[in-house]
Amino acid sequence: MSQESDTIHVTWRNSLLGLGAAICFAVSAIFIRHGLEGLPSPLLGVSVGMVFTAIAYGFVLVFRRKPIRQGAISRDAWLFQVMAGAVVGLATWARWVALDMAPVAVVMTLGRMNVPVVIFLAPLLVGRKAGGNTHPVKDQALRMNGPWGLFRMTY
Repeated sequence: MSQESDTIHVTWRNSLLGLGAAICFAVSAIFIRHGLEGLPSPLLGVSVGMVFTAIAYGFVLVFRRKPIRQGAISRDAWLFQVMAGAVVGLATWARWVALDMAPVAVVMTLGRMNVPVVIFLAPLLVGRKAGGNTHPVKDQALRMNGPWGLFRMTY
């Protein structure tokens, strides 16, 4: 089944889960910053965080309602997933190092730069025009306004 034919049903439950994930990600920087005060290296903090994340994912997978049925996975898919995992791991480490070295507001503001980068680079990498979005520049400007406002208020 192709990606374009998949239908996503938006429900309140899905929206609340997404909002909860966004809130947890936003607040995590504060906890990371305080946790780094007692650690000799940000890498130790990342390692502890990754271990607990792996345990949480394992717990969720054990108690899933529907079992996962997966066919054969191509070599290209494995390669891209490993590369994506490596990039996410490096980005997580860089975020922890940045939180150790700079104020939370600066790190969070600069971290929001990933949104416009993805919006502008994704169509080039995928090789097709991004559909369904009539004003991507205006939409990204609105999304970036919140973090930039936080940065301006802090400094």
